[in-house]
Amino acid sequence: MYMLIYTDRLSLRTFTSSDYKSMNRLLGSRAVMKSSVEGPLTASQIKEWLEKQINVYRADQGLGALAVIHKEHQILIGYCGLFRAPCMVGLNEIAIGYRFIQNHWGKGFATEASIAVREYAFITLGLPRLVALIEPSNPRSIRVAEKIGMTFEKEVMLETYDHPDYLYSLENPYK
Repeated sequence: MYMLIYTDRLSLRTFTSSDYKSMNRLLGSRAVMKSSVEGPLTASQIKEWLEKQINVYRADQGLGALAVIHKEHQILIGYCGLFRAPCMVGLNEIAIGYRFIQNHWGKGFATEASIAVREYAFITLGLPRLVALIEPSNPRSIRVAEKIGMTFEKEVMLETYDHPDYLYSLENPYK
């Protein structure tokens, strides 16, 4: 399944194997991966992550990461997508997630991409609600969640973490 979503400044599309170099800049960055338990990924982990996203999108009915492309410059600047929330917190829900290359932070790209993915989730897929799991020390990600209409629900503890994450949620307003 190939996916393409357009916004004013961005194109969101399924990943291809040619996205490796850009994803290396993203997932290999210490600043970008600061709120990730794994930290920056190695070259082999990035290749594995990319292959997984390509395959997941084909098999999981529209779930997975989408490459976020800056329309004007035609460069990959991050990803945004829908993921199965970790079952270790007892959630059987779909989470929205996003990461962007650091020099594209603070420009509204994460919010713009997340709004497009939120609308896809609610209108096209008909999901009843979305959640976001956010590191408490990541105020930028919290602001994105709030800007797309999500509200804080509770703290949750993931098995592999040494601290709780915030769970934000949004009910489908079209149902």
